[in-house]
Amino acid sequence: MTVRVVFMLMALYAPACMLEDTDFLQILQGVLYSSEAIDEGLIHVFPVDPETGEIDYSQTLGSAYSDADGRFTVEISKYYPLLALVASGGETGEFWADRRIQLRASGHTFAIVAYGLPLERGDSGHIQSVAMTPLTTLVKALADARYNQRKDGTFSDSLEKSHDLLYKHFIGEAPLRYTCASQLTCLQPTTMTSWDEARKHAFWIAGFSAQANEVANREGYTLKEMNTIDVVDAMKLDVEDDAVFNGTGDMDFGQNAMRGELSNAIAKWLLNTPWARHMNIDGTTRMLSKIAENMEYELFGDTPVTPFDHNP
Repeated sequence: MTVRVVFMLMALYAPACMLEDTDFLQILQGVLYSSEAIDEGLIHVFPVDPETGEIDYSQTLGSAYSDADGRFTVEISKYYPLLALVASGGETGEFWADRRIQLRASGHTFAIVAYGLPLERGDSGHIQSVAMTPLTTLVKALADARYNQRKDGTFSDSLEKSHDLLYKHFIGEAPLRYTCASQLTCLQPTTMTSWDEARKHAFWIAGFSAQANEVANREGYTLKEMNTIDVVDAMKLDVEDDAVFNGTGDMDFGQNAMRGELSNAIAKWLLNTPWARHMNIDGTTRMLSKIAENMEYELFGDTPVTPFDHNP
């Protein structure tokens, strides 16, 4: 299986702050992933209100289809502090299935990232790397919920906090929005001897696929009925009402879908793949334990943890 990290961008809309530079060109270069690359996914770019997070779907600023590797490029001719990238449709697979699936025609993968994070100056315009993955989708869902609960002030504040909370949970130190396209690597057994940001990002979205596999086997679901997108949808519903991940309300997932259940599903998956013999087992175990035992109140409330099973 190959898992690369997906790029998706969403940015804030502020007409009063719009630049008057008629030569302005922002080039968004990214990749679109579920747990594997999404081919022929349609990405639309919209402006977003920085105060409320409302996406202006009446203004399509640009669009593109992803290729077989999930890569896409969109050019934007006006400056906006933040942009919203919304992906719909496309075809993808899961590492545990021998066939591919068509994804729904409505939006399934999202991300919001500020203009210029990160940014390179190219010959024809400003080039910005963007990721569209399950993790960036959850950043948007958490930011929406935090703003609706008035936890941080503006939507921009909620977005900043959501990046920080989810990055610290899954990756470590810097917000998810700083992931650069040039840093992305294929997630393969022989690359897993060390853990950089891109490998961790890819590893956790592969973990959502492992969760889908576990639920599908337990409940008898088909690939179309249970896949990585369905796992993320359940987590989005979980956080919607109270801005914490404390129980999806879905009988297929428990209180710790993003902690102990995720770590345990990954551990079981690794036992049945060639990956484990290439990996730093001690480092991987510490990473899975950290996720399972995270008691960050602003992410999980006072929900008790599910211990990580070191011998699944």
